[in-house]
Amino acid sequence: MGRNVPGTCAGIVGAWFGVPMVLLMAGVGAIVGGLAGVVSGTLIGTAMLGRIDVLLGYVFPLPVSAQDRLLGGW
Repeated sequence: MGRNVPGTCAGIVGAWFGVPMVLLMAGVGAIVGGLAGVVSGTLIGTAMLGRIDVLLGYVFPLPVSAQDRLLGGW
């Protein structure tokens, strides 16, 4: 543990609560990215990407929209 016990405990608690957030972000990114990748080249791709952006606004707000990233507009 070393000499700084409160600092070590704070680091352990911070790491413990950071890991689930990272896993949640990875899971949401994998699902949304997979869904957006499947529909982005189809006839309904633009409309579906707009709906994905609305869904992400409620679930996990991001500063960048999926439609902008896939269609090249930044």
